[in-house]
Order: sequence, then structure tokens, then C-alpha cells
Amino acid sequence: MTWAQSRHRLPVVLTAAEVSAVVGRASSREHQLRDARAVHDRDLAAGAGEVELPFALGRKYANAGREWPWQWVFPASRTYRDRETGAPSPSP
Repeated sequence: MTWAQSRHRLPVVLTAAEVSAVVGRASSREHQLRDARAVHDRDLAAGAGEVELPFALGRKYANAGREWPWQWVFPASRTYRDRETGAPSPSP
């Protein structure tokens, strides 16, 4: 029987340009999340802002579809009306 050899991990050293690129991506993500949160808050104020939850989560957690953690990170610029309920919802 032959055993697999363990891997040796080497430390990762980034150049200044690579560090700058990583930090830049992080700040653009934060900016996107702030913008998405603003859209969600505006939708809630207008009576929309609820997403459809998968499977039975909508029944188990009745208000979760309106909470920020369940919202789309890249929200659509318009809303639509759900065919079954008629409620306005953000489109993905």
C-alpha cells in the first residue's frame, strides 16, 4: 500500500500591485453592497423589496423575503408583479 504524501504549503507573498488590486476589488464590492442596500430600502419604502424564497423557507420565515440578507447583490433596475400573489417584487 502506498500512502499519499502530505503537501507542503508555501507562504504567499503579494507584490504591491497585487495588494492594491485585491484592496480595490474589496472596496468596489463594499460600494456595490451599499448601492444594493439603498435600492432595497427604497423598494421597501415603495411597498416592494420582497424576494421569493426557495422551497418552504417563505412559510417557515414569513418576513425573511423582506430582510436584507436574502436580497439580490445585483438588483434589477425595475420591479415586476408576481403572477400568483400580485405583489411587486424586484427582478433578479
